[in-house]
Amino acid sequence: MRTLKSRQTGASLMMTLYLVGTAALIVMCVVKIGPHYYNDRLVGSALEGITDDPGFEDFSKAEVKLKLQKSFQLNSIYHVGTKDIKVKRDSDKLVVDIDYIIIVPVIANVEVKLNFKNHLEHP
Repeated sequence: MRTLKSRQTGASLMMTLYLVGTAALIVMCVVKIGPHYYNDRLVGSALEGITDDPGFEDFSKAEVKLKLQKSFQLNSIYHVGTKDIKVKRDSDKLVVDIDYIIIVPVIANVEVKLNFKNHLEHP
Protein backbone atom coordinates (compact mmCIF):
# COMPACT_ATOMS: atom_id res chain seq x y z
CA MET A 1 0.00 0.00 0.00
CA ARG A 2 1.20 3.46 -0.93
CA THR A 3 1.36 6.23 1.60
CA LEU A 4 0.25 9.74 0.71
CA LYS A 5 2.82 12.44 0.94
CA SER A 6 1.79 14.94 3.53
CA ARG A 7 4.05 17.84 2.78
CA GLN A 8 3.16 21.44 2.28
CA THR A 9 3.31 23.01 -1.12
CA GLY A 10 3.64 26.70 -2.02
CA ALA A 11 1.24 28.89 -3.90
CA SER A 12 0.25 27.82 -7.35
CA LEU A 13 1.50 29.63 -10.43
CA MET A 14 -1.86 31.35 -10.96
CA MET A 15 -1.99 32.59 -7.37
CA THR A 16 1.56 33.91 -7.60
CA LEU A 17 0.77 35.75 -10.84
CA TYR A 18 -2.38 37.22 -9.26
CA LEU A 19 -0.47 38.48 -6.23
CA VAL A 20 2.35 39.94 -8.32
CA GLY A 21 -0.14 41.62 -10.67
CA THR A 22 -2.14 43.08 -7.78
CA ALA A 23 0.99 44.39 -6.09
CA ALA A 24 2.18 45.92 -9.38
CA LEU A 25 -1.19 47.62 -9.91
CA ILE A 26 -1.15 49.10 -6.39
CA VAL A 27 2.43 50.34 -6.78
CA MET A 28 1.63 51.86 -10.18
CA CYS A 29 -1.40 53.72 -8.80
CA VAL A 30 0.60 55.05 -5.85
CA VAL A 31 3.41 56.20 -8.15
CA LYS A 32 1.02 57.96 -10.56
CA ILE A 33 -1.43 59.46 -8.05
CA GLY A 34 0.71 60.03 -4.95
CA PRO A 35 2.69 63.04 -6.21
CA HIS A 36 -0.53 64.96 -6.85
CA TYR A 37 -1.52 64.63 -3.21
CA TYR A 38 1.93 65.87 -2.20
CA ASN A 39 1.52 68.85 -4.54
CA ASP A 40 -1.87 69.57 -2.98
CA ARG A 41 -0.19 69.76 0.41
CA LEU A 42 2.25 72.28 -1.09
CA VAL A 43 -0.69 74.30 -2.44
CA GLY A 44 -2.27 74.29 1.02
CA SER A 45 0.95 75.37 2.70
CA ALA A 46 1.42 78.16 0.13
CA LEU A 47 -2.11 79.31 0.85
CA GLU A 48 -1.47 79.33 4.59
CA GLY A 49 1.96 80.92 4.11
CA ILE A 50 0.63 83.92 2.24
CA THR A 51 -0.75 85.28 5.51
CA ASP A 52 2.84 85.56 6.82
CA ASP A 53 3.73 88.27 4.29
CA PRO A 54 4.04 91.74 5.80
CA GLY A 55 1.15 93.95 4.79
CA PHE A 56 -1.00 90.98 3.81
CA GLU A 57 -4.14 92.72 5.01
CA ASP A 58 -3.65 95.44 2.37
CA PHE A 59 -3.10 93.09 -0.62
CA SER A 60 -5.52 93.43 -3.51
CA LYS A 61 -7.08 90.41 -5.19
CA ALA A 62 -4.51 90.55 -8.01
CA GLU A 63 -1.62 90.73 -5.53
CA VAL A 64 -2.91 87.68 -3.67
CA LYS A 65 -3.11 85.72 -6.93
CA LEU A 66 0.36 86.92 -7.96
CA LYS A 67 1.91 85.90 -4.62
CA LEU A 68 0.27 82.47 -4.84
CA GLN A 69 1.43 81.97 -8.43
CA LYS A 70 5.01 82.88 -7.46
CA SER A 71 4.88 80.38 -4.62
CA PHE A 72 3.49 77.71 -6.96
CA GLN A 73 6.21 78.41 -9.49
CA LEU A 74 8.86 78.17 -6.78
CA ASN A 75 7.48 74.75 -5.73
CA SER A 76 7.11 73.54 -9.37
CA ILE A 77 3.32 73.34 -9.22
CA TYR A 78 2.13 73.97 -12.77
CA HIS A 79 -1.35 72.44 -12.73
CA VAL A 80 -2.96 75.28 -10.73
CA GLY A 81 -3.77 78.28 -12.89
CA THR A 82 -5.03 81.74 -12.06
CA LYS A 83 -8.53 80.69 -13.12
CA ASP A 84 -8.52 78.12 -10.31
CA ILE A 85 -7.89 80.77 -7.64
CA LYS A 86 -10.95 82.66 -6.39
CA VAL A 87 -10.34 85.64 -4.11
CA LYS A 88 -13.15 87.46 -2.31
CA ARG A 89 -12.48 90.45 -0.14
CA ASP A 90 -15.12 91.78 2.22
CA SER A 91 -14.69 94.70 4.56
CA ASP A 92 -13.73 92.44 7.44
CA LYS A 93 -12.18 89.31 5.92
CA LEU A 94 -10.41 87.80 2.95
CA VAL A 95 -11.58 84.49 1.49
CA VAL A 96 -9.36 82.52 -0.90
CA ASP A 97 -10.55 79.30 -2.56
CA ILE A 98 -8.35 77.16 -4.76
CA ASP A 99 -10.35 74.46 -6.55
CA TYR A 100 -8.72 72.45 -9.31
CA ILE A 101 -9.11 69.12 -11.09
CA ILE A 102 -6.37 66.79 -12.29
CA ILE A 103 -7.05 63.88 -14.64
CA VAL A 104 -4.38 61.19 -14.45
CA PRO A 105 -4.24 58.43 -17.08
CA VAL A 106 -3.67 55.08 -15.39
CA ILE A 107 -3.86 52.25 -17.94
CA ALA A 108 -4.94 52.51 -21.58
CA ASN A 109 -8.23 54.45 -21.49
CA VAL A 110 -8.70 54.30 -17.70
CA GLU A 111 -8.30 57.68 -16.02
CA VAL A 112 -8.54 58.92 -12.46
CA LYS A 113 -10.11 62.30 -11.78
CA LEU A 114 -8.75 64.06 -8.68
CA ASN A 115 -10.66 67.03 -7.23
CA PHE A 116 -8.73 69.25 -4.82
CA LYS A 117 -10.17 72.10 -2.78
CA ASN A 118 -8.26 74.46 -0.51
CA HIS A 119 -9.93 77.21 1.50
CA LEU A 120 -8.59 80.12 3.54
CA GLU A 121 -10.52 82.67 5.55
CA HIS A 122 -8.45 85.42 7.11
CA PRO A 123 -10.12 87.96 9.38
